[in-house]
Amino acid sequence: MNASDPALATGPLLRLEARVRWLTALCAFLTLGLLALVAWQSTPRPKVIEANAFVLRDHQWRRRGELGLREDGSPMLRLNGVAGQERLMISARDDGRGTIRLTDAAGVFRLRLAVDQQGRPFIALAGPDGRPRVAIAAGEGNSTAALFDDTGKTLWSAP
Repeated sequence: MNASDPALATGPLLRLEARVRWLTALCAFLTLGLLALVAWQSTPRPKVIEANAFVLRDHQWRRRGELGLREDGSPMLRLNGVAGQERLMISARDDGRGTIRLTDAAGVFRLRLAVDQQGRPFIALAGPDGRPRVAIAAGEGNSTAALFDDTGKTLWSAP
């Protein structure tokens, strides 16, 4: 046989054509996969983020806020001052109690709004030393209000 024989040239040519068909099919499959991935990424989905806690940090990486769970598993929101001390705390306990607590720059609880397990509201205002100065509790038939001096002695109360 001679090198210019067409029968000898058709073998490699057929193999080359088979490879081209296989590569064309592979490219078509990969293109369809890429299009499906792009379509999946661009479909609207609900923006839900689930976690046990979120921590808010400032540009110096100090902890300035936290949304998370307390040791007993109840949710809380805490906002901190620059030094990391608590300034505002909101918590909702599993037993029905809810509390909002405001703290001054020295770390003293100055205002507490609370609801007890029976749903009765309570307000307490404290002086710079943390001792209560005003306390008001509301309930059915047993609401109370009281004013206290610097030593904690009751100055006035009703009823």
